[in-house]
Amino acid sequence: MNKFGELELRYLSNNADGDKPHVITITEVLPKNCRYEVQKSELSIPGYDMFPENFPGDGVRGVIIYVKQELEATEVSIGEKFKECVWVKINLEDKHKLLIGGIYKSPSSSEGKHEELNCLLREVSKMDKMYDQILITGDFNFPGIDWRTLSARDTVSKEFIECIRDCYFDQIVDQPTRVRVNQVPSVLDLILVTDSNRVTQVGYDDPLGSSDHCVMNFNYVCNTSIDTSQKEKFRYFKGDYDKMRSELDIDWDTSLAVDNTEAMEHIFTDKLLSAMDSYIPKGISKQKKGKTPLSGEVVKMIKRKHRLWTRYMETRDDSKYRDYCKARNRVKAIVKKERKQREQELAVNCKNNCKPFWRYVNSKRKTVSGVSELHTELEGKKVVAESDSAKAKVLAEFFSSVFTNEPEGDFVQLDLPGCVQSNVFLFADDTKLYREIQDSRDNTIIQQDLDSLYAWSERWCLRFHPDKCKVLPISNKRKICEDPVYTMDTYTGGVKHLEVVRVEKDIGVNIDSHLAFDEHIQIQVNKANKLVGIIRRTFSHLDYKTFCLLFKSLVRPHLEYAASVWSPMSKHSIETIENVQRRATKMLPFLQYKSYTERLNILNLPTLKYRRLRGDMIETYKILTAVYDHNVTGGLFEIHQTTTRGHSLKLKKEGCRLDVRKNCFTMRVVDIWNSLPEIVVHAKSLKSFENRLDGLWRDHPMKADYSVQYGDTQRAGALTSTEMNIEEQQLLRS
Repeated sequence: MNKFGELELRYLSNNADGDKPHVITITEVLPKNCRYEVQKSELSIPGYDMFPENFPGDGVRGVIIYVKQELEATEVSIGEKFKECVWVKINLEDKHKLLIGGIYKSPSSSEGKHEELNCLLREVSKMDKMYDQILITGDFNFPGIDWRTLSARDTVSKEFIECIRDCYFDQIVDQPTRVRVNQVPSVLDLILVTDSNRVTQVGYDDPLGSSDHCVMNFNYVCNTSIDTSQKEKFRYFKGDYDKMRSELDIDWDTSLAVDNTEAMEHIFTDKLLSAMDSYIPKGISKQKKGKTPLSGEVVKMIKRKHRLWTRYMETRDDSKYRDYCKARNRVKAIVKKERKQREQELAVNCKNNCKPFWRYVNSKRKTVSGVSELHTELEGKKVVAESDSAKAKVLAEFFSSVFTNEPEGDFVQLDLPGCVQSNVFLFADDTKLYREIQDSRDNTIIQQDLDSLYAWSERWCLRFHPDKCKVLPISNKRKICEDPVYTMDTYTGGVKHLEVVRVEKDIGVNIDSHLAFDEHIQIQVNKANKLVGIIRRTFSHLDYKTFCLLFKSLVRPHLEYAASVWSPMSKHSIETIENVQRRATKMLPFLQYKSYTERLNILNLPTLKYRRLRGDMIETYKILTAVYDHNVTGGLFEIHQTTTRGHSLKLKKEGCRLDVRKNCFTMRVVDIWNSLPEIVVHAKSLKSFENRLDGLWRDHPMKADYSVQYGDTQRAGALTSTEMNIEEQQLLRS
């Protein structure tokens, strides 16, 4: 885990000597004592497929095989008892297949584990008819075997030698792979093949990081199906687009006067490609060398470390080994320092140059994998699509069902709202139909509206998907006695009963039948908490600035999106949300033993409850000052007409008996908004309002203590106009 930086520099960087390896096998991936669960995305390497798919497993150190994506490898399941192994299949030319395996056996394995390993190897050797070539690498931990004479003294090693002989495997490694001072060098890492002539140029490089195992590299000779020819690409920046535009200036109505759209597509594509070939030159693009992730000083130190290791292996002098250890520790420290500086630069510059930042974060959050084998039926027979072209054909036929015929004539404005009696709300391609149910007649009206929607969709060829249409009853009763029954006609002539749900996601907010938003809060908390874990694992050197930038840009938006709609009213929900920030602020080493309030004051972060209250005031200001469309938000608030004290934009508060109603946005903001001074609510711009509100609440206890209520410790009195202007100027300067 902590050696990936050096691995990337030595073997995966575009500036590294030689080509990148086609296959990489790593054993003991997971540390012995891991503070957190390692995610698969943290171990992914761009341009490589990672196996196994379900990594990491339970109770194992882990074995990973990386295969270049151009080799199109697939995972193979062999054996069930011996867990610490992974097998992949690579298709070669002439329908030949290569089986590659990675194995790790702990040095403290029991006799039963040794028997399972031997059984596994014998099972693999019997697959020689299915796989033309077999290549097995890994850390087998048999120090008692002399591989020059293929002999051993202990019973377990002898049984393993007999297993190798029974399988007719050739062992290639002939030099010690584990070296430690005051200990006898031993061959622990092995290369087992069915044909030793295919393995050439075996090298033994110095270990990565502080490991005592050599890095082995070798060439395996086989005929792969990789297309190494360089393809020509259009050089669009050198195209003559004036002449191209002139050539394409034709009578398209006459040229495209055919019966079907496919023929029209072919005609248009042929003419466009012909013009591109004539006026846009082609060339073979050279691969650009990527920037080395570490500085030149680190590169020199790594090379020096490699030279010292080579000298020690040649002389076996303890002084040379001590020099090597000093260089190794120096490389480890300077790599750590370089990574810290790189992470700080990414976090600090993420607002001005966000692409490198998101590229780095997404490389740790996502695992890119290809499309697996697709199983389909062709003329009544089951077919497996393995190649990219076959997969593309299967997917094209599958998604072609979404095409529809457009109605003839010109398009006019859609008349959906006018064809129903109930209320309807449209957003993008979503349609919401809602109505208050007082008696059975309202249910009948809704059913009639659904029938009208079906007829409308038939007329405009914008069909609704009955399986995606849901019914969400909303009630203040704890238990809804009877689920409503509504149906929608299908386009195959049947009738579909619409599914009744208790929670439905709408524009990113999970709305439940009782408008409690408990499930939505849990979902958002889980998302934010996962991102905190990703930050903890991705950015190994967090400081004050880096943490604040990452938390504000990655985590906090999940806890604040549409908070005016779902702002919690229960103490449990408020604490659940606040715990995300409480856990996150503990990641910084110099703050983990301080209280939550002290951590917030040091980091200059307010509580999330304060942030929601501040957001409510900003939304209220936007509504009252017509920042939003007045046709949509005009009826949300009513200005109190007979105000004897307070500001002139005081809101009228209506009576309500339900807690859900009391906590809704239009009710909970009234008292707080009415308590604001005149100079704040009459700010000339949104930015000015935010600055004045921050100045007014600058010392509010709720900023550091979420248990405080706004009315309990409200700041006495209102600031004067002069005081507010001074504070606003100070805030703008800061």
